[in-house]
Amino acid sequence: MKIRKVLDKKVGDTAYFKYLITLPKNIVEDSGFLDKEIFVKLEEGKIIINKNIKEDNKQNLTDKEKMLQKELIKLFEKQKNK
Repeated sequence: MKIRKVLDKKVGDTAYFKYLITLPKNIVEDSGFLDKEIFVKLEEGKIIINKNIKEDNKQNLTDKEKMLQKELIKLFEKQKNK
């Protein structure tokens, strides 16, 4: 595989480029990254592609769960103050 530099657009004298990598189909489909927000980092000479950590850590709590969470926090605070 190669990383290709491709001209995206040119505005006046400024050229904007995209960098493309063709990944194996089975890797992309098995990764679960298709149509997901990802982030990329360089680590010890390797390009690492990860899922968006913030998206993975999101929790959609119901109103009842939020209420229980508040009650638990109150109980912990009371216990802590004893």
